[in-house]
Amino acid sequence: MQHALDCMLGGYRTIQHNEVRDVIAQAMREAGHKAVEVEPQLQNLSGEAFDYKSANKQDDARSDVKVLGFWTSMRQAFFDVKVVSPLARSYARLSMTQLYRNAEKSKEREYSQRIREVEHGDFNPLVFTTAGGAAPQSSRVIKHLAAKISEKQGVHRSKATGWLRCRLSFALLRTTLLCLRGTRRRNQSLKMSKSSSP
Repeated sequence: MQHALDCMLGGYRTIQHNEVRDVIAQAMREAGHKAVEVEPQLQNLSGEAFDYKSANKQDDARSDVKVLGFWTSMRQAFFDVKVVSPLARSYARLSMTQLYRNAEKSKEREYSQRIREVEHGDFNPLVFTTAGGAAPQSSRVIKHLAAKISEKQGVHRSKATGWLRCRLSFALLRTTLLCLRGTRRRNQSLKMSKSSSP
């Protein structure tokens, strides 16, 4: 079972990541944000040096979601999704607190300084588990996003929060089942497309 959750063959892990990313982006739009971009390309570097070797220095680097005005008016906020399996062998000795902290720090080392100094924006890693758990920064983003949805749509904040967490949990659990049950073959190309009539 654990191998099925970790295996990259078949593209199911990518599907899982993209499903969560798309739920976040759609919720941002439903909260009233007009400038929402999925996989926005970051500006090219011009000789900048970063503190961490793991910082993403690629010319075609992208984050998962960019939103204007999420935290501060007229300031861009960037988000990058990571879905981890807490039962993976590499995490076996870690508590959930340590797992979340390590995953968040990994994303921050990769993107935070570049986005802060080059894009002049804010960055939050969105770390979730395959079972539907959310890391501290993810929970903070969900809470803030739910408050915006509550205000925009005129529903109680607790209902907006529950609705958003439910959507994310279903996205994670649905794609976790896909990872477990999906067919895998080498050189398999798996493309997600709209269903069409036979």
